[in-house]
Parts: sequence; structure tokens; C-alpha cells
Amino acid sequence: MRPLEFGWYLPTHGDTTAYGLMEAQIAGSPELCERVVAAAEHAGFEYLLIPVGSVCWEAWITGAFMAARSSRIKPLIAARPGYINPVLMAKMISTFDQMSGGRICINLIAGQNESEVEAEGVRQPKEERYALMEEEVSILKALWTTRGPVHFQGRFHTISGAHIRPRPLQQPFPKFYLGGGSRQAWEVSAKHSDVHLFWGDLPERIAENIAEIRRMARAHDREDAIGFGMRLQVICRENEADAWEAADQLVRHATERQKQEMKTLYNRSEANQRVQQLARDYGDLLMPHLWTGITKVRPGARHRGGRRSRAMRRHLAAVHRRRLPLLLPVRLSARRGGRAVRPPDPSDPRRQQSRAARRLRCDPEAFRKFTGESAPDAP
Repeated sequence: MRPLEFGWYLPTHGDTTAYGLMEAQIAGSPELCERVVAAAEHAGFEYLLIPVGSVCWEAWITGAFMAARSSRIKPLIAARPGYINPVLMAKMISTFDQMSGGRICINLIAGQNESEVEAEGVRQPKEERYALMEEEVSILKALWTTRGPVHFQGRFHTISGAHIRPRPLQQPFPKFYLGGGSRQAWEVSAKHSDVHLFWGDLPERIAENIAEIRRMARAHDREDAIGFGMRLQVICRENEADAWEAADQLVRHATERQKQEMKTLYNRSEANQRVQQLARDYGDLLMPHLWTGITKVRPGARHRGGRRSRAMRRHLAAVHRRRLPLLLPVRLSARRGGRAVRPPDPSDPRRQQSRAARRLRCDPEAFRKFTGESAPDAP
């Protein structure tokens, strides 16, 4: 069984403890990045997920600077189809790998936001971008492993006698990660990825998806080579009540415009469609401590909330027993000027009602299966 892996999230675009509340916003800065990287490395995290998007700082430049300011943690940086010539990309990655001492991982991303991708000059629709991704990854691997010049004739690229120096330090090449919920994403993962990433979902659904991707990987003789991970964002406080309060604070001040954007800007992403569907079907609580509320204000990962306790460790152990290595980006609590954003009054009846609703939605059998404890009684 593969060892359990943990990754951290680098908020180059800034961070917040309350979407929609200006005084809770933390602007992106070199100082913020350095603090996050230092904390993640000190805590023993293996990977550093660097986001991409119009609001994010450029990931390759950021990753190079952060690698120079750390000694062990590996930047996980996106290779997006259509953005960089694959021969140049191969040289960039192998040079990064050599200069950092073998500390680079590749995150394959086709893109969730169609309007943003089009605005940046990439004209292929998402279906074609996965085909382009497969072609570009094939070129990368050929350039890193072929002795002599590489010739390639594809649908999107023609290469005649290309070769690169240096070769990657990690042999035969750095690890590839891919997160996606579509059949096309699974096909690329089955052929190329070392780790396929999921967003939070029901354990039964994740198990089904793993089995199907392994079946697809068998066609490439990679059934045992591919691993799996899950991206969750963790809210961790000294006690469970404070963790739920922090979760509620994240979305309490979000505007209707912000919520509507989550439903329209990312509606071509099958993974995000699944996230929104689960939120509609299950409400705020998908499983004990697996909260869907964050999907109201941002795409993707759910939050795993809870206290620092045996329950958290049991959850991670349960995931590991299901042969599901976990890539777990975690955000530092955002603070401004050293002062945390003041939480609302705990006696607020809206908070009590929200907590009661969450507990009433807990499935006792699922709670017992996941934590080894009886579900708490509804108030």
C-alpha cells in the first residue's frame, strides 16, 4: 500500500476567513507565501499545491521562488493544455527539477472556467483540451525518455527532431497529478497520471470511481501504477464548536452575486457539477464533518471540519484503509495585522438553528462507520 501523502495549499491570490467581508480579506503577497511555505514545510507536508487562474499569481514563477526558499516541500504546479509549447514545457520542468534537487510535481488541469480560458487566448473547447493535454503529456514523456531526437506527428503538434537538456533529476520523470470528474479526464489519468484527484464525495461513489479508473488503466498496463487522492480543505480549531463557527463565518457574508457566479462560471466542469448536485441533494452536511457549504462561494473542494482529536485521525485512517492516499491542501487561518477576525455572538439563534439542522442531517450509520462513535443526539 502506498504511504499516505499530504499537500498544502498556497493562496497566491490571498485568503479570507469570511467571503464577502472586506475586513476579513488577506491580500496575496510574497510575505504571505513565505509564511505559508515555511509553516507547511515545518509541519512535514510533502506537496505545495499552487493554484492557477486569472486572480492567482503566475504559478511557475511563484513555485520557483518558493522552492528556493524551502528545502523539502515539492511545488505542485499546473501544466495547462494550450498555454505553453510542450518542448519548452519539458525543458522548464526538467530544469526546475534539477535546480530544486528533484522537487517538482505536475498538476494536469484542463480548466473549469470556460470564459476565463477563452479570455486568455485558448480557443479549444474543454473536450478538445483533454485531447490536447494527452498529446502534450505524451510529448513531455517522449522528450524525457527518448535517446536521440524526438519526432511526433499529432492532431495538434508536429515535432521534427526535438531534444532537450537537461533530463529530469527524478527518473524517469516527475509525478503527474490530475483532478477531474469527466470520462475524458479519467482516460488521461488512466494513461498518464501517477495520482488521480477527487473532490469530496460519498465513500461509495469514490470507491466506484476508483474501480472504474483502475479498469481503464488496465488497458495501459497501469492498473497498479495509478494512485488516488482527495482534495479537501480543513477547518481545524481547538474544539468542534469553534470549527463549525469558523465554517459558518466563511459563507455567512457572501453576496448573492458571489453565489450565482459559482453556478454559472463553472457549469461546464463535470466535477463542479457533481459538487453542486451533492449540495442540493444533501444540504450543508454530506457526512459527519464533511461540509458542502463552501461550494456556495468557491468551486471545488469541500471542507472537512472538526476538532484536533481522535476523530480526525480515525477519519484519515479510514480513508487510508480504503487505499485512498490523500492529497490534503490546508489553508492557514487568515489573520490581519496579527488580529483574528472577531467571531459572531455564539448565542445568535441563527447559529444554533444551523447547528441543529446539521446534526439532524447526520446519518447515524454513516457517522458510526466513519468515526467509530455513535452519532450525537439532535438537540
